[in-house]
Amino acid sequence: MAISGLGEALVDVSIGLWGTPQWSNGDIPAVLESVKIAEAAGIDCFDAGDHLAFSADEIVNYPFSGGRFSDPDEPFFEPMIMLSGIATVTQRMRLATTLLLSPLRSALLLAKQAATLDVLCNGRFDLGVGVGWQKAEYDAGGAAWDSRFAYLDEQIEACRALWSNAPASYHGKLIAFSDLHAKPFPRQTGGIPIWLGVKPTPRSFRRIAELGDGWLSMEPDPELLAQQVATLRAAIAAQGRDPLSVKIRARPPIIRDAGGKADLDATLALVPRFAAAGACTLQFSPFAYCASPDDFERIVKKIVAAK
Repeated sequence: MAISGLGEALVDVSIGLWGTPQWSNGDIPAVLESVKIAEAAGIDCFDAGDHLAFSADEIVNYPFSGGRFSDPDEPFFEPMIMLSGIATVTQRMRLATTLLLSPLRSALLLAKQAATLDVLCNGRFDLGVGVGWQKAEYDAGGAAWDSRFAYLDEQIEACRALWSNAPASYHGKLIAFSDLHAKPFPRQTGGIPIWLGVKPTPRSFRRIAELGDGWLSMEPDPELLAQQVATLRAAIAAQGRDPLSVKIRARPPIIRDAGGKADLDATLALVPRFAAAGACTLQFSPFAYCASPDDFERIVKKIVAAK
């Protein structure tokens, strides 16, 4: 169920996993039960983030505020596997990585994982990708930190080749293969939508304009987001594409009261401003507003009912 806004005609609502592992003590069946409740309440999408490991030295350098990664020992489920489980207990909501640190995986593996998940969920998957901020994570995974953006670009192109041709060939500077058969193809016509989680810089916007179906924005200020969206759409138009063909997903900040308690009403009051800025999907962290796990259903219903 979509929220009405002032800019785009409708805004979908998505929820994330933040806070769920702590409440469930790492119990995946409990997470799946929460997702079923969310879908029944009308949530449009479930999104999952990605980290293979945390460096205690680098966790403090997370570039976005909120203390999201304050505990390096918090359970952090691998998103492609987690979403596969969620696919089996949902029928309607879309499933998304927001975002997957795709350069930590080979292009061939990523293409196969994503296509399999898209078939499993009957074409409900959105692949959000980015590069992250932890060099230690790349070093431990045997991935090249210095070429992470170049690899990301080629990886997107290689995945699309594998999703649309059999045999498929791709010849880049970092990724190359010839005459590979890697079915199944994704269920979605035209392949899986790819969203890029990158900073709002001119180079990032060119990357989205050239390669992306959507932008995963982390901008907490809706007025600044509106300016960034205008710049992005100009870059998309410069590529000869319809500026509205690239979708925007935004994450309203968690507003807290004077006592530090998360205030859902204050956060939801920002919805029309984010919609006016051009966001088509808004992400929320429902467990941030729950006093106990029993609050979850009430909170997600309130998010869906917001106007």
